[in-house]
Amino acid sequence: ITAIVTTTNKGEMELAKLAQQKATNPEVKKFAESMLKEHSTNNEEAMKLAQKMNVTPDKNVKTSQMTMENEQTFNVLKKLKGKEFD
Repeated sequence: ITAIVTTTNKGEMELAKLAQQKATNPEVKKFAESMLKEHSTNNEEAMKLAQKMNVTPDKNVKTSQMTMENEQTFNVLKKLKGKEFD
């Protein structure tokens, strides 16, 4: 479960960073900043919990699939500009 949580957070953080760079709408940039902050905090908490429980969030079939889907979404969005991205 920790691997799924950290994979989700990582994907959302990457998309938020992309939005901060590419968005032209101030509300989109603000939302991206909020997403980055929230998912960074969530990821830190998940890692602390994993350490406390002495578990390692290892990759598995589900996290590999999630990573691939995150990369596909990122690749589509990075090609968009301006209002198309927003």
